Amino acid sequence: IASLVPVCLDDINRITTTAGVKSAILRVMYDFCRQIESHSQNDHSVPVIRARNYIAQHLYDEISVKDIAEHCGFSVSAIQHRYKEETGSTLKHDITAMRIEKACYLLQYTSISYTDIAYRLRFCSQSYFIKQFKAVTGMTPGQYQNKVRV
Repeated sequence: IASLVPVCLDDINRITTTAGVKSAILRVMYDFCRQIESHSQNDHSVPVIRARNYIAQHLYDEISVKDIAEHCGFSVSAIQHRYKEETGSTLKHDITAMRIEKACYLLQYTSISYTDIAYRLRFCSQSYFIKQFKAVTGMTPGQYQNKVRV
């Protein structure tokens, strides 16, 4: 939740209308629900839940598999194996997927440009962000934004 504070404060400073206040309230509710959902994943082991929560809480930070492993008290290879075994996905893939999910949310509910979103979510370049976004959603960030804002 702490990683959301800079984005929320930035958005609050830009609010000039009643619709903006409504949108900010919806974003806070959405983020709260996502946190509750992430804590109710009883079909995974504690280390995998901790790994997923770590990723969700550090989307705006540089995240390495080593950091996740240390947070979970495992070696890099052990957490990678366990995560893949339980989720069917890799840590790196899920880091990207969660960042793209957050980008979708930001594109829909904020006025932040996708260039700024790419930077905030630690993609190495705007073109890499667009490529990853399209791989996950099937459309570019601009196409997605036009679709959800209509």
